[in-house]
Amino acid sequence: MKNTLARLPLVKALQSLSKTSAPGTKFLYGVMAGICLFLFTLPWVPRTQDAMVAKFHLRSASFFQWAALQLIPSMYNFGNEIWISYQPLTAAVLEGKEPLSGGAFHGWVNHHPLRLISFSVHRKNFSTGTYYVYLRSGYRGRNFYSTFILKGNPQGLRLERLP
Repeated sequence: MKNTLARLPLVKALQSLSKTSAPGTKFLYGVMAGICLFLFTLPWVPRTQDAMVAKFHLRSASFFQWAALQLIPSMYNFGNEIWISYQPLTAAVLEGKEPLSGGAFHGWVNHHPLRLISFSVHRKNFSTGTYYVYLRSGYRGRNFYSTFILKGNPQGLRLERLP
């Protein structure tokens, strides 16, 4: 087992760090080790799950926390659904018990579901009018919900969280 571990690239890289290595290199390895540890806890620690979903739902405690979480890979770790509608949607529609109507959109997004509004080619579609935006992120049997109202005007978009 010891010989197997010694052949792993990460173990080799850590062993090559010497006392003469640049402080920046040691810092970078420390950050990578911290990210690995954080991701390792994701399946079992609800607080880690809460932190990761907070960045998708714009609920991080601070901008610094949100920015720090951007360093952590987020592809394919949550099931993210988004609904966008001209009018409020009922719980039955969001649960799939009633069909969407009136030009409402529903889709699955790998990561950062609000990017459909803010950073995608679809942003121009929201430049005027009022829209209701619903997010649901699921992970290992836990579901997280957020509701927003999106107001578009020629100067930009305004996204407000609803209770």
